[in-house]
Amino acid sequence: MANSTTAAVLPNGVCTATELLGSISSLTEFLSTLSALGDLLSLAASMVTAASVWAFSSRASHNTIVEGRRRLLQEADVQIDVAFATNLFGSLLYIPKQGITISRNHQMQGETYMSLNVEDLAQIFSGGYGFGAAAWHKLCRNDFMMFLEGIRPMVHILSGTEGNLGATGPLDPALSRFRLSMRAFADFVRVPSGEEEYSLCSDDMREWIVAAYNDKDHQADHGGITEWDLLNRALAHIGERPIVATPAVPIPGEAAPSDSTDS
Repeated sequence: MANSTTAAVLPNGVCTATELLGSISSLTEFLSTLSALGDLLSLAASMVTAASVWAFSSRASHNTIVEGRRRLLQEADVQIDVAFATNLFGSLLYIPKQGITISRNHQMQGETYMSLNVEDLAQIFSGGYGFGAAAWHKLCRNDFMMFLEGIRPMVHILSGTEGNLGATGPLDPALSRFRLSMRAFADFVRVPSGEEEYSLCSDDMREWIVAAYNDKDHQADHGGITEWDLLNRALAHIGERPIVATPAVPIPGEAAPSDSTDS
């Protein structure tokens, strides 16, 4: 009789105990390999899940920032007196608020308004009163100063590092009041680019307007960059060209004109 400890009868024949132990060892290694592979698959699944959670969290965080910026743009935009800007700079009309009556008036839809001429503009955009000045000139100048303060928050938002984040582009409704106001304002203040163009805004008026916006109480502390520079940066986000104030005030990025003359 064969020794039962040295051989075993299997369905397909006879194998030794050593061969049986080897088969068991191979099976153990195979199962161990499967277990390790399962651990790797589990780790990979965990990494994919973590990446998905991170991506979702990042998108949610970005969307939150964009939504916050959009609300900020809308709040800044609603402060801008677009009617004042389009009337004054686009139509040369001044309509006082609160039903104030002014001299040399005309009636338009029941409102008292003033059609401005060059002399009126010179009185409004100046630092004092000249010959022929009227009280309503100062009233219009005060309203203009309020208009400048109204656009300043939007200018600071758009000229910052995040630019127009929160807006879909230059034509976004969140920028509509700023865009319409600045289009009229820029066309009035901008220096004519050729002989075919004409501007009612003289160099003296431009200089006064720039100085009014660059009021020392609002100077930007950004390495010499002025509030007017920030305004020009903001204009780029609504598709407007920079406003060249005077030849002595260069556009940001351009070299300042030389004072030297050819000998």
